[in-house]
Amino acid sequence: MQLYALDDGAFRAACFRAFNDWAAEYCSAHPKRLFGIGLLALDDIEEAVLELKRIADKGLKGAMIWAEPPEDRPYSHADYAPFWSAAQDLDMKLSLHSLTSRRGDNGALRTDIVYAGAMLYQEVARTIADLILHGVLERHPNLEIVSAENEVAWLPFHLWRMDMLYEKLYPVSPVKLEMKPSDYFKRQVY
Repeated sequence: MQLYALDDGAFRAACFRAFNDWAAEYCSAHPKRLFGIGLLALDDIEEAVLELKRIADKGLKGAMIWAEPPEDRPYSHADYAPFWSAAQDLDMKLSLHSLTSRRGDNGALRTDIVYAGAMLYQEVARTIADLILHGVLERHPNLEIVSAENEVAWLPFHLWRMDMLYEKLYPVSPVKLEMKPSDYFKRQVY
């Protein structure tokens, strides 16, 4: 997971490709028992789509992406649409894991680990809200997201709050959803 913090994008991508090759080879020994996921960065969407296809061809079943993308380019940004489509079409599950954020506010992890640890789940909470409330999961109904090691105590409140606020405020929402926000979660998030 520390590889996600590398600032050199080309070096990070090379490390991810090396890991992906190793994971595919390792899992190939028992493909009915070992289901590997690759590592992907989404700095360059075209490259990410190519790597996603490459690791799918190697037998991996999904990929870990940033728990939260850079603040200026949330996952609901149109740039990501080809990646969501490719993941859906390839049936590649996308994993969100703590400590992989590219939001840019991870410095607290080094200076105040108690505070940073207490707030860590918010990366994935914000990402899930963005994917649901801004229509990514509606536009890609077969896209599957996995929240890994992000705990779950916060989740019932988060889902309730999204439903409650959407019900009250949907007339002013920039995206009109066909279902309640929590229904997208139940359908597509694990």
